[in-house]
Amino acid sequence: MDVALGDVGKKIGKFREAAQAAGRDPDTIPITLVVSGDPEPSTLARYRDLGVTRATIGATRKDEDDPDSTFRFLDRYAQAAHELA
Repeated sequence: MDVALGDVGKKIGKFREAAQAAGRDPDTIPITLVVSGDPEPSTLARYRDLGVTRATIGATRKDEDDPDSTFRFLDRYAQAAHELA
């Protein structure tokens, strides 16, 4: 999860270094990140720019137990997905 990593950019860099040291091409390894809460599109864009290929969103989001909030959440990120692609 992004909140557990602290400096996400630094951790991704260390991951890539470890992959390269193990003889792997770090640019061919997909990176998935679980993003906590209800992130701003700018946060997701930053992760994209750091090389994150997939983000799982919605973990520990506010009002997660309210079905009506789920639809608003999905609608918001359906639009953001197109903008971030």
